[in-house]
Amino acid sequence: PLSGGDQLQWSEDGHEQTMQTRYLSPFLITGLLLNGMEDSSDARLTFVCDQDGNSNISDLKDLSGFEEGFQRPVAMADGAMEFNADKAKEDTKLCQKLLTHLLHEKYHKLNHVSFSDVEIDAKKSDVLFQVINNSKGAQKSGVSWTYKGDELVECKDDAKSYDLDTAYKLFHLSQKLTEAEWPQVKVVNSPCPTLKVIGAVTKGQVQKQELKRMRELGRPGISEPEVVKLSKRKKVAAFADKVVSATLKNTVGRVAK
Repeated sequence: PLSGGDQLQWSEDGHEQTMQTRYLSPFLITGLLLNGMEDSSDARLTFVCDQDGNSNISDLKDLSGFEEGFQRPVAMADGAMEFNADKAKEDTKLCQKLLTHLLHEKYHKLNHVSFSDVEIDAKKSDVLFQVINNSKGAQKSGVSWTYKGDELVECKDDAKSYDLDTAYKLFHLSQKLTEAEWPQVKVVNSPCPTLKVIGAVTKGQVQKQELKRMRELGRPGISEPEVVKLSKRKKVAAFADKVVSATLKNTVGRVAK
């Protein structure tokens, strides 16, 4: 069964046990594993969630608990000091789903690792093995799965599971709490000129999205742990991005012809 009981417990790191074992520890391990997964042709990473529960009670609010260091006596991610076991479990599930969607947006197009989460009955320990080895589960990234009978089906997550603004904030704060080091995005080099152009466009699109987010929120990209204002270098990069995007667009158009 997944860790996390009905009584408030503290980990050796001083964090509430449910969030530590169900989210923070997997977050740290994922960062360590991802570098080695990038060279695989069929890499997939699946987070495990409880199938039971009420997702309506999950609410990370402004993640003030994480911002404050998530140390005793802070018992909940939203900053509450009063422990609610059911909400704690749902909050960790929401964290897992936010991370799944963020990693898909950030890494999947560049390293082809498939990211997903699966909601399973804790009593059925063999379900995770089935999901990882299921061809349907390997074909999609950025989705949530569950089993209905013997069939693997996609879950319809709440809209809050797709909130990338919250996901970015969660990622940065989780990095700070765990001191995790995540790999820089890599682009596979190819001798084929067309693939080089496509690779450059893909990387440019990712950078463009991060620059847009920096302009809107005053936040850096996912690889930078601190929240800062746009520097002169970032402003120059934003201007250069417009030029590069226009150039790449014209180049791809010529290649396509």
